[in-house]
Amino acid sequence: MKTTWNLRLLYSGLNDPQIELDLGEYERLSRQFSERYASADLAESDILLSALKDFCALLETKGEKPLMFFSYITELDSDNTEASAMLALVSERLTKAGNCLIFFDLALGNIPTERQNEILSDKRFSGYSRFLQCAFDQGKHNLTEAEEKILSLTEGPAYDMWVNGQEKLLSHQTIQWKGGTISLTEAEEMIESLPTRDRRKLHRRVMAHLKKVSDFAEAEINAIYTGKKVDDELRGYKNPYDATLLGDDVDEQTVKAIQASTQQHINISHRFFDLKRRLLGIPHLTYADRGASLGTLAAQKPVPFATGVEIVTKALFEIEPKFAQILVGYLENGQVDVYPKPGKSSGAYCSHSTSCPTFILLNHLPDMGSVITLAHEIGHAIHGELSDSQPALYRGYSMAVAEVASTFFEQVVFYNMLESMSVNEQAIALHDRINQDIQTTYRQIAFFNFELELHQLIRDKGAASKEEIAGLHNKHTSNYLGAKCKMHPDDGFYFVGLSHMRNFFYVYSYAFGCLISRAVYRMYAKDKSMLRKIVGFLSAGDSKAPVEIFKEIGIDIANPEFWDEGYMAISEDIDRLERITKKLGLRRRHPKSPRE
Repeated sequence: MKTTWNLRLLYSGLNDPQIELDLGEYERLSRQFSERYASADLAESDILLSALKDFCALLETKGEKPLMFFSYITELDSDNTEASAMLALVSERLTKAGNCLIFFDLALGNIPTERQNEILSDKRFSGYSRFLQCAFDQGKHNLTEAEEKILSLTEGPAYDMWVNGQEKLLSHQTIQWKGGTISLTEAEEMIESLPTRDRRKLHRRVMAHLKKVSDFAEAEINAIYTGKKVDDELRGYKNPYDATLLGDDVDEQTVKAIQASTQQHINISHRFFDLKRRLLGIPHLTYADRGASLGTLAAQKPVPFATGVEIVTKALFEIEPKFAQILVGYLENGQVDVYPKPGKSSGAYCSHSTSCPTFILLNHLPDMGSVITLAHEIGHAIHGELSDSQPALYRGYSMAVAEVASTFFEQVVFYNMLESMSVNEQAIALHDRINQDIQTTYRQIAFFNFELELHQLIRDKGAASKEEIAGLHNKHTSNYLGAKCKMHPDDGFYFVGLSHMRNFFYVYSYAFGCLISRAVYRMYAKDKSMLRKIVGFLSAGDSKAPVEIFKEIGIDIANPEFWDEGYMAISEDIDRLERITKKLGLRRRHPKSPRE
């Protein structure tokens, strides 16, 4: 079992001649496509069919492989200046090659509406209808080819370099702790597993450090949010989140229904945190305590990575053996980078593309939370592997759909291991599961609302100070944590390292995914034959709109009442936790609060 990425699966090194061959092929085919179709009448059926076939062939090339290679190197080592420079050069070349293709989407969007409808009803285009419908919808917000090329070329300095600069800054930060030095990432990962006094102490140090380096984040956020404002105005988007929802093919009313359901059931979140407070035996919570485990109630054994792999593999095997084989293969091949280290990017993610092997990045700690993170990321990976059965046009999927897959596998792993635990262990595990679901739903919608208000503030005032950004963070965070949690003004500087707010309005997809996956898992638990439909969902890729994919499983996301069911499921788990902890005599523990 390998615990570091084997990037030789892509290239032998920075100077591998295959890198230039792959780049050159993509550049050549992009130019040829442009030369053949840029002046052609794509409204004519035979020409359009030919262009679509050639475009699909272009998608099969390995143009993005060099980009991913250099990106992965910098993800593991932000100090690798040679890889960083190569990444910038490759990005520039791919952007220029991509500019040769800009005309295609624009030309499709400019086909008259009546002719668009004729094309969509023509059986010859049945295999392309989903792609064409999305292109036609997007066409309403397209600019001229010259304008699109300018925006494409300026995306690097207007967005990418700002965000990468912030990530690089944070990757170099260290915290003094217990007589030693740890990375900022490791400190953040460690906080929730510590006893209360140490947890709060380390949290204060992290927040103080984020505040200390917040000047750059203030400039970065104002720059990229202002850039988005300009882009939205040029394209005619009414709301800051419109572009994200159009790209995800999710209706605005669906997201508003999730927001409304979240606020309607905010008492469930408040009830959980009040229960957490009592179980921890403290008079009030702080922001540091929001993710704290109940390890003080019963000894928690460390969970080495190998043990976590056994847990996840067993659960995957029981639902479908080939799912377990995917994880085993990744670990044998070196497609999972496991442990935190200075210079490595924080958090966890799964990177899947059509031209590269899938790579999973973790920052594993020896606890059950990291086991669930592994389940989450392998869920993304399984989704990607099964979606590869689709034609090249449809191998991707929206982030909203992706989060359904990942959180479904979280639940598969969690409930698989829950019944084999002692009552004490069940209390800890169930608490942590609910805590995670609260973070995935209530907290992410709080972030969505925070981001929306921040966009509006910058659009109205022209800029926001770091103190204003921190204040907005605390305002929306307090809403879901409730009155039993005391927020400190410095807690708001959590925004400095909050990567999701740089990925505009992505956060709603976590709540979307969690609430749907809860429904999918409950259906599967009652009827194991549901696996066939689940595999169908995981294999659908982007071949259908999300509302259609979930309707085939038996879920109507267009119904506002559906989202209430997900929150009721969380409430039922809180009921179960209260029964277990009452049985253990833990609910009314009231030791003195640790000094802060």
